[in-house]
Amino acid sequence: MNTVKIKRTYIFLIAPAILVLLFLWVRSTYATHSADFDGDGRVDQADLAILIDQWSDPFAGTTADLNHDGRVDARDAGILFSSWGTVAPPPPPPSESKLLFFGSNGWTPGAEAIVNEILGENAAAYIHTGDLDFSVGPYDEPGGGPCNNWPELAFYCQNGSSIHTQEERRAGYRTMMASIMNSSAPLYVAWGNHEYDGDSPKGDLQTYYRDTFGTDFAGQKYYAFDIQSGAGPARVIVLDTAGGSLAEGTTQRTWLENELNEAQSYAWRIVVGHSIAYTRFKPLPSLTEFPYQLFSDKKVDLYIGGHPLAWERSKQIKFDVNSQDYAAIVDSDDSLEQGAGVVYVTIGGSGMHPYQTLYGPEAVNSRGWDKTTLGGWTYGVLNWSTDGRILTVTAKGFPGNPASQYPAGPLQTVDTVTITQP
Repeated sequence: MNTVKIKRTYIFLIAPAILVLLFLWVRSTYATHSADFDGDGRVDQADLAILIDQWSDPFAGTTADLNHDGRVDARDAGILFSSWGTVAPPPPPPSESKLLFFGSNGWTPGAEAIVNEILGENAAAYIHTGDLDFSVGPYDEPGGGPCNNWPELAFYCQNGSSIHTQEERRAGYRTMMASIMNSSAPLYVAWGNHEYDGDSPKGDLQTYYRDTFGTDFAGQKYYAFDIQSGAGPARVIVLDTAGGSLAEGTTQRTWLENELNEAQSYAWRIVVGHSIAYTRFKPLPSLTEFPYQLFSDKKVDLYIGGHPLAWERSKQIKFDVNSQDYAAIVDSDDSLEQGAGVVYVTIGGSGMHPYQTLYGPEAVNSRGWDKTTLGGWTYGVLNWSTDGRILTVTAKGFPGNPASQYPAGPLQTVDTVTITQP
């Protein structure tokens, strides 16, 4: 009898310990971001309702996919219950020297995963490189366009036809982006080809973007702003490359030249535009279409573009009309010196069927200026050192493969380069 009692006692002592260990293992293994989906500071019934809604309806989104395995299931419920009732700590103050950039996201499961990660970066400002919600153009053609060519993970399409109205897609995008748009950190947008009325059969796109992002965005297609680094201000110049001309003598080109002249006394010079010159996915613009020499002569440190659905980074290059693609290679490693040349970065893989995923675009052969071309769902971070002398450009994301339909696995740092003042 004593032996039986001892065994039962051991069982009652060991079983809770096993459950605690299992709880801690689930929490540490799968918890990658907060289960406080509604942002009210607590994990409670409202968050559980969101998880149940997304569990039962595959088109309801993937905000509750806490372990990034591409579905909302029992593991996500376990993570939620492990933090039930907890009060979320206040986020750290935004870094005054951190910029976050992303592009071509749309309202997709991939975009939702990226937005969830972006919100944890606490950046001083967000930059969108254009092509925002993809609610216009061929998606409004019954049974046509992308629903035939790249059916967006059954998120937009079913049996070759769209399953969401334009209004539903726009509402989904606004809900997904609400935390960024309502953040104290400003959102700057470079106009893309999807941001023009010509893409919209209803002709209402400019009104829609004005209502969604504010009158400043609708009224200013090219503009500039400053961000502080420890070495002094950085001038960020945002261009309208999708609909405006950069040819010599045009209004935008003259404005750009003036901005770059003024920025010569600044610590850093960064240019943003939807179109990108150096990419493996699009033809090289002509000398009259893109100001290669101006950027080289005026010591632009970094050009950030969008449009191609990938993460790309060039080697550090300077303009040379006699070199292949006008690009003389200055440096090809991951530690560069400021002032020696320009680095071109593409960020267009933040949601919509990016390179190296299912229905992603094909890249052409690598060129001499090509340093990095990566697929999967990505976003970029610019971060200055405390003294402002070192600018680090980092790509983060979820690498994909030709069969990938959803982001999976933990967030990874996939590319890094530093630019250091001499």
